[in-house]
Amino acid sequence: MPQDDDLLPLVAEAERRWGSPPFMTALFAEQLAFVLDKARNKAALCSRRAGKTWAACAYLLLSAFRTPGTVSTYIALTRASAKRLLWEELIRFDHRYSLGLTFNHSELTARLPNGSSIFLVGADDAATIERLRGGKYLLAIIDEAASFRPSVLESLVREILRPALIDLRGTLCLIGTPGAACVGLFHDATTDPASPFALHHWTVLENPHVPHAREELDSEKKANHWDDNHPIYRREWLGEWVRDTGSLVYQFDAARNSVGAPPRGPTISTVLGIDYGVVDSTAFAVWAWEAHARTAVLIECWGQSGLTPSEAARITLELNARYHFNRIVGDVGGLGKGFAEEARQRFAVPVMPAQKTNKRGYIELFNGDLRAGLIRVVPDKCKQWIEEAQICQWDDVPKDHPQYHQREDPRFDNHCLDAALYGWRECKAFAEDADPGLEPEPSIEERLRQQHLDRWERKREADEQGQDWFSRRFG
Repeated sequence: MPQDDDLLPLVAEAERRWGSPPFMTALFAEQLAFVLDKARNKAALCSRRAGKTWAACAYLLLSAFRTPGTVSTYIALTRASAKRLLWEELIRFDHRYSLGLTFNHSELTARLPNGSSIFLVGADDAATIERLRGGKYLLAIIDEAASFRPSVLESLVREILRPALIDLRGTLCLIGTPGAACVGLFHDATTDPASPFALHHWTVLENPHVPHAREELDSEKKANHWDDNHPIYRREWLGEWVRDTGSLVYQFDAARNSVGAPPRGPTISTVLGIDYGVVDSTAFAVWAWEAHARTAVLIECWGQSGLTPSEAARITLELNARYHFNRIVGDVGGLGKGFAEEARQRFAVPVMPAQKTNKRGYIELFNGDLRAGLIRVVPDKCKQWIEEAQICQWDDVPKDHPQYHQREDPRFDNHCLDAALYGWRECKAFAEDADPGLEPEPSIEERLRQQHLDRWERKREADEQGQDWFSRRFG
C-alpha cells in the first residue's frame, strides 16, 4: 500500500533491523511505533477498530521471523476470543503474503519455516495457562487486558509470564480498550507515570484502513445522543479511561457494601446459589441473614473451572455440612441438569432449579438493595465476586436498541455474579422485621409488580398530556 512520508523512516528502520517482511507496508505509523519500540514492557491503549489486534499479529510474526527457533504467545480472555481475534488474522497474513506458516488448528499453534512458533491461549483454559509456566518466550501479548479480572491478570503477569520472559529477555505487551471501572494492572500501566510500561495510544481516527471513521463516529454519537464528553464515547472511541458506574451491571461500592464478618446471631438462615459450568467456571455463592435483620450478607463466593459433576457435588456437600442451608439452588439448564442430578442421586443433596426469569428486573432490585446498604459482602471470602462486579458491563448497543442495558457484555466473566443472583433471589432477608410490630416488607414478586405498575402509571399520565413514548424518549 502507498506510504505517507512520515511512515517511510519507520519502514526503513524495520527493514534495517529485521529485513523486509512483506506485511510491514500494511502497518501505519502508530502501529509501527508500537512494534519498533525497544521497551521490554509495552502497553497499547486504543479505541475500538483502531487496529490493535492487527498490530499484535504483525508484531508476533516479525519477532518470530527475526529470531529462529523461538516461541511467542498471544493470550486473550477466552480461547474462543483468541481464535476469533488473532487466529483468523494469522491465516489471512499467511495467505496474503505467502509466509509458509503451518497451522495446528486444535492446538491453535502456528509454526514458521525457521522453526519459530506462535501459540494462542485463552485465560479461561486453566490447564493451558499452567502450560505457560514451563516455557521461555520471546514475546507475550495479552489482548483485551481491561476485561480480565484484576487478580487473574496480575497473577498471569507476575507468576507466569515475567519469569518465562527472562531467558530470552523477552517483551511483555498489554493491549486493549479502557474499561468502565478504573481498576487493575492495565489501568495502572496506562495511567501511572511511574509505570514501567511504555505507553502507546491511538484510535480508529488514526487508522487509514477506516477512512470514513469520522462520519461513522458522528453518526454513532447522534444515534446515542452522546456529546464529546459522554463516558462511553470517550472510553470506546477515544480510548480514554473514564469511570462510568452507569455502564457497570452491578452497583457495588466497597465502602457501603463491605462487612468485616458474617452474621453470628442465634437464628441464622442460609442459602446456596450455584452456577454450573463445564468449560466455564462452576461458581458457588453462600448467603446468610439474621432474624429481624433485613440485610443479606454474601459470606462466601468463588468459582473453579474444570469441575466434574461429582466434584461439584462433593463441594456442595461440604458447604452444606458447614452452613446447613435452608435452600440450595442451581442453574439446571443445559449441561447444568447433569450436575444437579449427580448431586441429588449420588450425594442426596437437594439442588432445586434456580429462578432465571426476568433477570434484568432482578438485577435492578439487587442494585436497589446494594444502594440501600441491604446487601453486604465479606471481601476476604468474595474476591472473585467483587472483581467480576467491578468490571462486568452492559453490552455496548445503541440506546434505541431493544437490548440496551438488557444483556451483559460477553467479554466479561459473570459466573460468580450469576451464582450470587440465584442465591439472593431465594433470600428472605427483605421480609424480616427489625421490630416484630412492624408490617412485613413486600415480597420480591410484589416489588416487581409494583415497579411495572408505576411505569405504566407514568406512561398513562404522559399519554394524557399528549406525549407518546417516542417524544418522551427522544425529547
